[in-house]
Amino acid sequence: MPREKFFDIVPPREKKREKPAFEINNLKPFFGAGKIPLNNRRLIAFGFSLAILFLFVYFSINTAAKVTLFLETDILKFSTTASLRADEKEVNSENSVIPVLVLTKDKTSAEQFLSTGKELKQEKARGKITVYNGYSALPQLLVATTRFVSADGKLFRTPKTVTIAGAKNVGGKLVPGNGEIEVVADETGEEYNIGSTTFSIPGFVGTPRYTAVYAKSFSSMAGGMSKEVQAVTQQDLDQARSALLKKMIDEGSAELLNGLPEGFILAEKTVILDNIETLSKVAAKEETPSFRLELKGKLKAFALKRSDLNKFVFDFVTSKIPQGKLLKEGSIEVNYSAYDFNFDQGKSKIDLSVLATIYSKIDFQKIKEKIAGQELFSAQRYILENSPEISKVKLKIQPFWIQRLPKFLNKINIEISLNPI
Repeated sequence: MPREKFFDIVPPREKKREKPAFEINNLKPFFGAGKIPLNNRRLIAFGFSLAILFLFVYFSINTAAKVTLFLETDILKFSTTASLRADEKEVNSENSVIPVLVLTKDKTSAEQFLSTGKELKQEKARGKITVYNGYSALPQLLVATTRFVSADGKLFRTPKTVTIAGAKNVGGKLVPGNGEIEVVADETGEEYNIGSTTFSIPGFVGTPRYTAVYAKSFSSMAGGMSKEVQAVTQQDLDQARSALLKKMIDEGSAELLNGLPEGFILAEKTVILDNIETLSKVAAKEETPSFRLELKGKLKAFALKRSDLNKFVFDFVTSKIPQGKLLKEGSIEVNYSAYDFNFDQGKSKIDLSVLATIYSKIDFQKIKEKIAGQELFSAQRYILENSPEISKVKLKIQPFWIQRLPKFLNKINIEISLNPI
């Protein structure tokens, strides 16, 4: 068995305290020997409590809440008819009357248009020939449409009856009488534009006159043709007229608008052009690559005050809004069309289509009273459960760490939003 070992435990020797290089005499602990006196502790506690009370009062007074209510909206559609009257001075919503001004202005406009038609232009050649009568001293009568055949076989006719003087005996020699006449080709075409040549009269074939009565031309025949040319169509004239009338109304509307008194507008679709005259002379099938159309007329229109129209529409819409509903500001949209114009009497009718957005009226005071001092979730739940017209609630409190709404009603600000969520 091994022998146990015993060790003596020798207490450590006490070290001698070294003497500091210098000493601070008379150093006393703050508030005594490290303890805060009772009176001082009470003073600190009072100050701390006072600070907490101050912060509580400060945030109780200065806490503010912003409540945003998102309301559902409805769109209402209305239609109505009103009278435009130049003899009225003020809007009469009860009788559906809106005052207007009658405007007039002379307007002339012209424009060049292209011809789109094609026409087959056919013309007969014509010219002058000299007919010789060497048959006898008696005059030779040639009735209208008398035929003359050229040396190359082209047939021409006299357009009217003519008489050729008879032959004369000059120095024992018979000199044929003569006369210049007009002839026209029997058919159309350029091939009849022949040069100088001789002509015979086929009606005299088989008689002595055939060789004694004849004709010569000393210049070319001209004007014969058969070709397709550009020409005006009735559709060209109709389309040009419509385009020019529209231009005159558009330009005239701008001119009338520029001359309006301040605050007035032209009643839409009331500008017309009356007493229209066509100053240019052009007809369908006329051969020309383009044509000029000039029109003259009198512009007539109704003008009304924008404020009068707005007042009539506002009065009409507000009279149709259900009880407990409010009109969303700036939500009214109007389309209208005038008809039954009588400018001489200064009267017209106008149909109006109106769209307006409405929303439910909210009792802000009641909501404030119910949610004041409540926690955020409770306040939100109360609003949504008791106001079906409210689709969403947004709460914002300052300072942000506060989780209850202020108890003071004047610290709760309620706003509404009618925009889509």
